[in-house]
Amino acid sequence: MRIAAGVLLIILAIANLCSGVLWGFLGGVSSGAGGVMDQVVAKAKEQNKDISDMQVDARVEELKAKSGMFMVYGFGQIALAIFEVVAAIFCFTSKNPMIITVAGIAEIGMSILAIFAIGFGLGVWIGLGVLTGILAIIAATQLKSTPPTMAAMQ
Repeated sequence: MRIAAGVLLIILAIANLCSGVLWGFLGGVSSGAGGVMDQVVAKAKEQNKDISDMQVDARVEELKAKSGMFMVYGFGQIALAIFEVVAAIFCFTSKNPMIITVAGIAEIGMSILAIFAIGFGLGVWIGLGVLTGILAIIAATQLKSTPPTMAAMQ
């Protein structure tokens, strides 16, 4: 069980690292686009063009707010990927079950966050994240309940 959890943690760490970089990049690009939109609106106001100020300002602020959320989500995924690699190493070496448990809970939490906060549907990666989190928690509880061997006592 712990080997399967470790392998799945490694697979999801790679996926979380790639998507975290992507979300961070998209957040930065949309933040820059919000700044460009501010400049475009200011230039259009200088030239006395007819612009619905309330509608444009609301959309620019919405874009800036979402870009911040995208960047935070991306950096959270990168941090989770690093933590998953550490937990996978502990799964393979049968050490530190508390870290494995926390990584499993964090993976389930990030999957739930992806469903509700970001607006994804139930996809293969989200289901795999929940499955990996459950397997990691089960593997950690098995490590906690395993009695120490004679070699470990000496």
